[in-house]
Amino acid sequence: MAVNKSISATHLPEFAAALLSQRETLPRAQIIAEEAAAMVPNSAVVVYVVMDEGSPVWVPKATVGEIALGAREVEFGVGTLSAAAEGNSPVLFASAELSREDYAHLDVRRTVTSLAYVPLFASESVMGMIEMVSYEDPPTPQMLRSVGEIAGLAGPAMRASLDYENERNASLGSVTRVTQMYDLEKVFNSNLEMDELLTRIAGKFEEVMNVQAVNVWMVDGDAVKLVSRAGVDPTVEMDTLQRPGEGIAGDVSDNGEMALISDPEDERLRKRNGDIEDGAVFSLLATALMDRESLVGVVELINRRDGLPFDEDDEFQLVTSAKPPATLCTTPACCRPNARSKSWKRWSRSAKRSLPRSTWRVCCTPWSTGRRPSFRMTGPRSRWNNEASSRSRRSPGWRQSGWATRR
Repeated sequence: MAVNKSISATHLPEFAAALLSQRETLPRAQIIAEEAAAMVPNSAVVVYVVMDEGSPVWVPKATVGEIALGAREVEFGVGTLSAAAEGNSPVLFASAELSREDYAHLDVRRTVTSLAYVPLFASESVMGMIEMVSYEDPPTPQMLRSVGEIAGLAGPAMRASLDYENERNASLGSVTRVTQMYDLEKVFNSNLEMDELLTRIAGKFEEVMNVQAVNVWMVDGDAVKLVSRAGVDPTVEMDTLQRPGEGIAGDVSDNGEMALISDPEDERLRKRNGDIEDGAVFSLLATALMDRESLVGVVELINRRDGLPFDEDDEFQLVTSAKPPATLCTTPACCRPNARSKSWKRWSRSAKRSLPRSTWRVCCTPWSTGRRPSFRMTGPRSRWNNEASSRSRRSPGWRQSGWATRR
């Protein structure tokens, strides 16, 4: 007995060095499995990790020996794995105590004589498990103590590897978001026709944000109009007009503040869904499309495809990604002749006939829907706008400038 304990103690520094030589979870789990299999002869070993303590499941990361797994994940709270997790010491189940359902997660072709478990702890919480399946003699108490010694190092090592991978994935996610921003701007700048641009804006947002639907609303007088959509959203029809107080997009256009709704029971979502069940909105994220201080429109994201509600990371990504399309939907794009609609040309000719050449310039948005642009006189202290501008709301900090932007 003392000899086995001495051998285990001798191997601890080598075992720790082997763990430190690897930074990721899979290779560390494989080292743990191989070490446990060496300590318990004639057995197969599986190392499990609890990836998310908020919604825990057992995820197998490494195996050694004659064994196969029947599932990629094992439910937490049932079976021998969860029974062993209730304590903080090794547990041995003899075959007489077990039914086949107790280890249904294992695909074994030989007679099982015993199952042994050693939990992996980190910060006083179970974050993994070493499972040993014996086909001949069960492991002795000394063998289990030896495995328990390596488990004292294995638990913190696995926690460190998970933290490393989470941090790395977060960094890669940030790089991916930056890359997507450049890709968005490149795609948007390649489109001269406004109708095509709006379609690409909605489609790209749907692809990048991985959502059920994207709605793009543009300013129309004192309201916003739904002019483009990617995906499926049965809760609102195309060409719908929303004013402040009539819907989420209308409210965002009025106050300029982002709307993040993650509660399916929110009164605004219940009103919007009505009697609709298939495709109903359970989470919504909306932000104003702004160019400098001018409101161009509103973009809405409907339901993440993974079923989770929108969070602060989605909010940051949407705000960052909304800048290129907002800029392209305003005055600078008017310099592109291909983007000007017939309506723009018609109204600009009308302005030339009605005003002296020295006192006018046209300020418009390259739109193909036929709405009238605004005309500003450049003479001292004089200004003339279209009828929609003259009837605009005078909310604090905002003023309407033409039909395509509101400040």
